[in-house]
Amino acid sequence: RDLKALREELLRAGLSAGEIGYPGYLPEGEFRLEDPDGYTLMIAQSGAETP
Repeated sequence: RDLKALREELLRAGLSAGEIGYPGYLPEGEFRLEDPDGYTLMIAQSGAETP
């Protein structure tokens, strides 16, 4: 699935999704999602070269 599209979908649903970052170990990107109970989830998209 497309990480950018997923983030946009979550934002439209009213969820708090952070900006997409591109750390060296996840070149396809990751973002933070905070749920209503205060839990933080990191959503990432791995690429073909990600171990």
